[in-house]
Amino acid sequence: MHAIFADPYTAFENQVIERQLHLRVAIDALLLQPMTEGRLLLRVIHGWENGSFEPADLAHSDHDIGSLDDLRKAVDHYHQAFEASQPFPQDDDSLLARPLENAIIRAEANGQALDEETRTIPARWPAFDQGLYLYTFFKVYHRLTYGEDDSYRTARCMTPHAPARYTNSI
Repeated sequence: MHAIFADPYTAFENQVIERQLHLRVAIDALLLQPMTEGRLLLRVIHGWENGSFEPADLAHSDHDIGSLDDLRKAVDHYHQAFEASQPFPQDDDSLLARPLENAIIRAEANGQALDEETRTIPARWPAFDQGLYLYTFFKVYHRLTYGEDDSYRTARCMTPHAPARYTNSI
C-alpha cells in the first residue's frame, strides 16, 4: 500500500498486471462475448460536424459483427470510401429525426401543445412521451461524436424497443 500511495501513478502504467487483466476482461466483455452471441453491432455514426447536432444530419451505418473477418470488411469498406473521397455508407432509417417527428405527432394527437423550443431543444424533449428516450439517445450520440477524451467509444444500450446490443463508435 505504501508504494501505491507514495507513487500512485505507477498503478496506471501499461505493464501493471491488474491493468493488463482489466484490458483482457474489457475485450472479452465488449467484443468477444457479444460477437460469439451475435449481439455485436458496429454502428458508424457520422454527419454531425463542427458542433452541429440537428437530428436530421445524424447519419449512420450498422454492421453486424459475427467474426473478425466481418470487422475487417467493415473497416475496408470505410477505408475505400475515404480513399475515393466518396460518402460513407448510410442506412436509410433515421436514428433521431423520424422517431422525434413521430413522438411529437403522437404527443400533439394526445392533446399536448408543444412550443418551438420543446420541439427543437433536446433538453426539453423529456416533456413529452418518448422524449426522455430520444433525449437519452441524443446524449449518447452527441457524446460518441464530440467526446474528446478517447479515440473511440463504446456504449451498451438496453431499451424496451430493442435487445441489448453493444454499439462501438470510432
